[in-house]
Order: sequence, then structure tokens, then C-alpha cells
Amino acid sequence: MKKFNGKKLSLLRKNKGFSQRELAQLLHCSHSLVNLMENGKIQPTTSKLLGISEVFKIPMDDLFSDFF
Repeated sequence: MKKFNGKKLSLLRKNKGFSQRELAQLLHCSHSLVNLMENGKIQPTTSKLLGISEVFKIPMDDLFSDFF
């Protein structure tokens, strides 16, 4: 089973030099939502996953980790 990995999102964001506010603007959401996703408090919606994959030019599957 796979689970969204917020730490990967945080690393991607930092590697691109984006603040949480900047990423939130690109995803059309609040910076607090980005924070919640990065800290594993919430799972992103399908539309947010698609947006993240487009912003970082990666497959959506790269945002998930195996979870047992």
C-alpha cells in the first residue's frame, strides 16, 4: 500500500527554493494547507496531487512511499 509522503513534498519545495506561500500560490491553496500536507496531517486531493506533479514535473507516484 502506498501513502502520500509529505517529507518528499517538503524536500521538493526546498530544492526548488520555494517558500510554503509560493508553493501555495502555484497550487491555488493556502500556505497552511501546504504545511499540513508536508507534516502528514492531511492527504492531498487528487487535484492537488496533479498540481504538485505539474509544478515539480514529476510523476504523481513519486509523491508516495510504500506503507505496510
